[in-house]
Amino acid sequence: MTRTEYETLNRAYPTAMNVWKDRMLEMSKGDILAQMIEVMEYPMLGKILVGIEFDIIKSRENDDGL
Repeated sequence: MTRTEYETLNRAYPTAMNVWKDRMLEMSKGDILAQMIEVMEYPMLGKILVGIEFDIIKSRENDDGL
């Protein structure tokens, strides 16, 4: 992530970023993600999930081609 991307996320999701910064050293990755999801706005999470789904589909297509 670039500094500009980090700053953009920090401006767009200040509460989520504060949770991340406060808890990232004390919590497991799963716990951190759960906290992030709880405070994240729907459109952003939707975009993330669409991206994950796309990556899964592409990975499966590549695996089938081997």
